[in-house]
Amino acid sequence: MTDAPSALARDAEVSRARLDLTIDRIEQRLTPLGLADEAVGLVRRSTYRPALEKGLSAARRNPLPVLLIAAGAGLFAWRLMNERNDGAARPRGRDGAASPNGFDGRGSPAPHNYEPPKTNQGDLI
Repeated sequence: MTDAPSALARDAEVSRARLDLTIDRIEQRLTPLGLADEAVGLVRRSTYRPALEKGLSAARRNPLPVLLIAAGAGLFAWRLMNERNDGAARPRGRDGAASPNGFDGRGSPAPHNYEPPKTNQGDLI
């Protein structure tokens, strides 16, 4: 009877070790580097491999244009996300247009056009 609890404890320990190993493998695959590696592996095993190889060889021969394209795409994405996050909350300049940097054309902070809601004295309780 004493062997049954110790056998169950050993089985539980073995199961925990296997689960820990599986979790570690999943964590490695879900890192940005692991996801990129998985994507490249999928493309290399697919019918698009010749196009990938041709594109990579062109990028190796001409790294500056690739870098400029990547920088432009990154800037575009950054501006798109920045506009999406901050577009409604940007201060307005004298002409009513949203100021891209929060300042009007004179170098001072743009005025905020906020007016508190008007209430009647009877509304305050």
